[in-house]
Amino acid sequence: AAVIEGGKEYLKNLTSDEKRILMEYIGNNVRVRQLDARSGITHMLEVHGILVRASNIAHPVFLTFAYSISEWALEFLKENPNLLMRRP
Repeated sequence: AAVIEGGKEYLKNLTSDEKRILMEYIGNNVRVRQLDARSGITHMLEVHGILVRASNIAHPVFLTFAYSISEWALEFLKENPNLLMRRP
């Protein structure tokens, strides 16, 4: 429960790059995407429990991993779509 509450707070202050990644889940209605595990952006979303690495097997060419969006994060972002809007 504490991880989810911390994750919800994190979702309230996303960077534009984090918003872009999460918007691809919401906008395309997908649960799993290939992302670069070496990316600091991916790492921070994983640390806060928003994304979860779905596989430990990397894509052989792009060296990306499958990441799924947490159910609570998906629901929270659908309930609060303004969190993914760009700030003026």
